[in-house]
Amino acid sequence: MSRPWRPRTSRTLTRVRTGPQLRELTTERFTAELDALTAIYALAMDAPQDELPGRRSIMERHCGYPAFRAIVAVLGGEQEVPVGFAYGFHGAPGQWWHDLVRDSVAAQHGREAATFWLGDPFEIAEVHVHPAHQGRGTGRAMMEHLAAGRPERTALLSTPQGHIRARRLYRSLGFTDLLPGFTFPGAGPAYAIMGVALPLPGLPPDRSDRSASPSRW
Repeated sequence: MSRPWRPRTSRTLTRVRTGPQLRELTTERFTAELDALTAIYALAMDAPQDELPGRRSIMERHCGYPAFRAIVAVLGGEQEVPVGFAYGFHGAPGQWWHDLVRDSVAAQHGREAATFWLGDPFEIAEVHVHPAHQGRGTGRAMMEHLAAGRPERTALLSTPQGHIRARRLYRSLGFTDLLPGFTFPGAGPAYAIMGVALPLPGLPPDRSDRSASPSRW
């Protein structure tokens, strides 16, 4: 069982419409809170219990990747409760997802396209909101602040092909399909690989640099 979320110790960046506040997690804090974050993943994705240890291990490995950044949405009170999280990192050769997607984009769209999209990417690995708090702007707020001020040329992510709400959100942020109906090795459900040129289109100027970032925990 994960320990309670620790009380707030830094300034608030922003408040989502219905109340959650956004924080940026240090790598150490992200690792310490993996149980709570994995529980949100399980609820948001309706994931089977036997999948969760592997997912937790992947998330722990990801936080060691270059330029890792994580945002968490919390509800206030004596003990702040996480209701959503998102994270990403600089994609680079040698990373499994990066190499697989780069080769697939090159095969379908050519080397020039692969170089544009995968030559300098911010790869968004997870974006999840507790089902009771979905549809209230939390996912959008996390995405905007996660991508704010990133120096990379592009941002990429994968999302289940049939996850209509998530795909609608990503398209509203400017993401387009690069590899629709993509199946990862080992079969499983189809995914859409999506990308956008950074900075995200339509963001106010004060979200286009690191001054818009939350305080780090």
